[in-house]
Amino acid sequence: MQLSLTIGQPEPLSSTTDSVAQSCDSDIEGQNMTLNQVVVYPVDFSETLLSSVATNVDLAISEYFVNSAGNENFNAGVNSLDPGYSFAGIVGGQDYCGDGQIDWQDQTPETTETWDAYLIVPDAITPDDPTGLNQTAGPILISPALSVDSVFDNNYDIDTADSTNLVTCDVTNADGSETSGTYIAMDPTYAVASGCKE
Repeated sequence: MQLSLTIGQPEPLSSTTDSVAQSCDSDIEGQNMTLNQVVVYPVDFSETLLSSVATNVDLAISEYFVNSAGNENFNAGVNSLDPGYSFAGIVGGQDYCGDGQIDWQDQTPETTETWDAYLIVPDAITPDDPTGLNQTAGPILISPALSVDSVFDNNYDIDTADSTNLVTCDVTNADGSETSGTYIAMDPTYAVASGCKE
C-alpha cells in the first residue's frame, strides 16, 4: 500500500464556510468549548492498494505532541492529545465528526481511495496565541496506521513526492529504547526547532 498526506493552511473555525469543517460545532459546544477559539487544518489522505485482490482497508490517525527535546515520549501524558481533538469529514455520504478513522470496504486492486478531512483543534486561540498556531496547534504531529481485513499492517510506503509536512522524530518507547518515526507535522518549522528532522 502507498499513502500520501497533505496539510492545508489552517484557519479559525469561525472564518470557514465549509459545512464539513463546521460539522463538529455541536460536539465542541457540548464539551463547553468556545467555537471562536477553534483552529481547523485541512488534511487530505490518499491510499493506493497495491494488492492483487480486493481488500478491506482501515485508516486510523493518531495525534501526538512534539516536546521541546524533539522526542514523542509515549510515557508522558502531555504528549498524547486529549479526546477533544477530532476530525471532520464525509463518511458514508454524511458529515462526520469523530476520531480520525475511515474504512474502505472491498477496495479494488490497483485503485486509490481518498478522504478529505479537517483536524479540529479546540481551545487553540487565546490572548497569548491569537492565531492558535504556536502554543497549541504548532506542536501537533499526526501518524497514520493501516489495517487490512482487520489486521494491523504497517507495511506501507509514504509517497514523499505527493505528501507535505513530513518529519522524522525520535520516539522513546515504553521500555526506554529509542526509535525514529515518520510523522506529519502541523508546523514543520516548530517540529524541526524542537529536534525533529525534515
